[in-house]
Amino acid sequence: MAKFDVPVVQIVTNGGCHLDAKLVQDALTNIDLKGIQLLVIENVGNLVCPANYDLGEHIKVVVASTTEGDDKPLKYPAMFRNASVLLVNKIDLIPYVNCNITELKTMLSESIRH
Repeated sequence: MAKFDVPVVQIVTNGGCHLDAKLVQDALTNIDLKGIQLLVIENVGNLVCPANYDLGEHIKVVVASTTEGDDKPLKYPAMFRNASVLLVNKIDLIPYVNCNITELKTMLSESIRH
């Protein structure tokens, strides 16, 4: 993003497994928020810790990679249940990895219902 002159701030969790609202708030002091129409907070890492933490975001987006299999909604239901949007990436690799899109959708539906 920085390559395209989009303001970027790296947030260091100091060994924590997720971001929290205070870390985000502190990082925002490094950005001129005037005129910002979209702010993306990328909370990388595992799908357990960040699931239940409110960072002040309007929506949560989960990016599921086909290379990680189709069982993620079953393993991490809170993350998928709290998400407003699910993006599935690396779909071009489906013929080569252990991921069935129909199964992914089924598990996603089951995790949302419970």
